[in-house]
Amino acid sequence: MSDVTKEIIVSPDVLACPYPFYERVRDEAPVHQTPLGFWLVSRYDDVMSIVRDTERFSSNMTNSFVSGPRSEELKAIQAEGYPAVSTLLTNDPPSHTQFRGLVNKAFTPKRVAQLEGEIRLIADQLVDRWIDRGRVELVGEFAVGLPLTVIADALGVDRADMPRFKKWSTTRWRRCRGCSPPSNSSSAPAAASRCSTTWPSAAANATTHRATTC
Repeated sequence: MSDVTKEIIVSPDVLACPYPFYERVRDEAPVHQTPLGFWLVSRYDDVMSIVRDTERFSSNMTNSFVSGPRSEELKAIQAEGYPAVSTLLTNDPPSHTQFRGLVNKAFTPKRVAQLEGEIRLIADQLVDRWIDRGRVELVGEFAVGLPLTVIADALGVDRADMPRFKKWSTTRWRRCRGCSPPSNSSSAPAAASRCSTTWPSAAANATTHRATTC
């Protein structure tokens, strides 16, 4: 049997069915440095200890393996959009606490309850596309589309732009997962730049509309 610490967590073989890999990692190497350079922690108690210890562990990925050196080409592409900032997922206290407070205000129990009808409608529309076939690849045809559409609607993305929105978001996060080939190295920042120049005003308009109608 191969050394589990030498396997790539984002390789196509692992991603196709990751659960045997997860089990082996927990049993054989619950904490180890991966071939991609980052450390993998797989057991629940260890993960929770790290998440709660913001003094020694950081969620800020600015200097992590996903960033890497930037060529002049990438700098030019990234300069087209708004400056990159840390997000709720890539931030540490105290700014993380401030971000989370703002997000919590947008997703109060009342607001989430108001979204139920919209989310059910989106779910029904997705199911209608394949229900008559009698079978479905559930992740690609439902589990991805439902949250993607809800998020896109919240950002003010026109439904006609959904394929482009999905392509750009996937391209950006494939690089963060270590999946993009070197020949495609400029596609992730290009995707991020296009997202940041295309939809901020739409998102602002959508947010203003919801604030006046909720």
